[in-house]
Amino acid sequence: MYKRKEAGKGGSYYPAFLCMEVNTPEDLYYLCRYPLDERTEAVFLHEYIHYLQDLTTVSGLARIETIIDQIKWVHGVAMSHNKIKVPMDLNTWAYNIKPNAHSLSISKGDFKVHDDKGHEIAADIISIVSFELIDTTIFYSSGNKYHGKAVAQLIFNDQHDIERKYNVGEMAISESMAYLIENHVYPNVLQKPSACPYFVVKKIAEWKMRRTIDDITLIAICDVCLLYALPGKALYDILEKLQYCKTPINPAAVYMYGLGAEMADKFSRKKFWTDELATTIDTAKKQFSDLFVHPYWNDFRMITNQVFDSALTLRIQNPRFFLEIAKGGCLPINKQINDCINKLGCLAIKTSTDAVYNFLPLETNALNLDSDWFLSLHQLYNILFTNVAIGRDNAGKRILGMECKLKQWCRDSFRRKNELDITSSSPNCSWSPWLNVSHKDLEQCSFGRIWAAFGFGRIKLK
Repeated sequence: MYKRKEAGKGGSYYPAFLCMEVNTPEDLYYLCRYPLDERTEAVFLHEYIHYLQDLTTVSGLARIETIIDQIKWVHGVAMSHNKIKVPMDLNTWAYNIKPNAHSLSISKGDFKVHDDKGHEIAADIISIVSFELIDTTIFYSSGNKYHGKAVAQLIFNDQHDIERKYNVGEMAISESMAYLIENHVYPNVLQKPSACPYFVVKKIAEWKMRRTIDDITLIAICDVCLLYALPGKALYDILEKLQYCKTPINPAAVYMYGLGAEMADKFSRKKFWTDELATTIDTAKKQFSDLFVHPYWNDFRMITNQVFDSALTLRIQNPRFFLEIAKGGCLPINKQINDCINKLGCLAIKTSTDAVYNFLPLETNALNLDSDWFLSLHQLYNILFTNVAIGRDNAGKRILGMECKLKQWCRDSFRRKNELDITSSSPNCSWSPWLNVSHKDLEQCSFGRIWAAFGFGRIKLK
């Protein structure tokens, strides 16, 4: 599934869908108001940093644009053919799907290390061999292509003295940043994660600059990199410059160079960074707004519009707000994290008890939001573009079927409201949630409503 999850960390953030899971049975209504278990607070903080990265960085916002274009494209295919084959093949130029998906994969880089057979492995970074830019080809929607050094590749020796290659991009940088902030606020509360991706930036930066670098400066380096469309290349370029500094490196120097004219020239950035961010946020806001195709979702549109607008205001007024979060202490006393929640909210959090919470921006408290909408959208995307709905029968034959990830939440909701429990009366919730599209089903099924509203109600999956 399209998520990020490290075993033992107890949380997941779903990039581009503005929703997360926190593996805790605690009542998150009291989060940031009163002290909760430190593990719960640490996991939430880590995942909430990803939420903020999605909304306030160029790389996060560009991913939102790309993912939503993919959903729009499937809608068009479904309407034309009345059937779709899952997972969908992204090898098409419609909606610029192929070039944008390719650019996204370059921007993201690797999450885990892979062996020669493509299997994920736990590899520690024992000694670094090199960190260089390598050639790649980037396709443009015009049909033209660029061939040059755009991928930042780390080569290192692991704990078995085997040489490994790892493409450094948005995933390694954003995870390094989230871990640095989480562990700075809650030191050693959570299990220490693997080197890749959580220690990648620290390992490379300290190797490149031949000195120990403090957490706050490393966070600043990560933050600046994410304000570029190719974060891995940005990391390489920033470290190339900073390694020759004879004075101590501090966050102010990182932001001054990283967002300055010399760095911008390396990316052919013709606008000031705030202008590019404003354009990117506006596009992502419009893209997200296009998803609210049913009149019932008008409040949802107003809330997400407010979230995107507040994200731009926050970043422009306080470019280094992530540093203040890191220095602000635990959640109940952290003024910056509480300010972010008050302005940008947190639109969907699912816990281990299948409870779903949200924190709306203060300016939208009078509006209504169904947080399960975001979780349903994430599930819809995974059905369309991953193998999550593909299984095998006893004979090994591929079959289409999956259990809805919201099944238990719906069941609990029906019981509280004393409503008919369709999760028990129908097999659809256990095997094919996309079939919950009858008028009766749509009165109760969160996923069925979004599936039908996007025009997939009469679509045949194969």
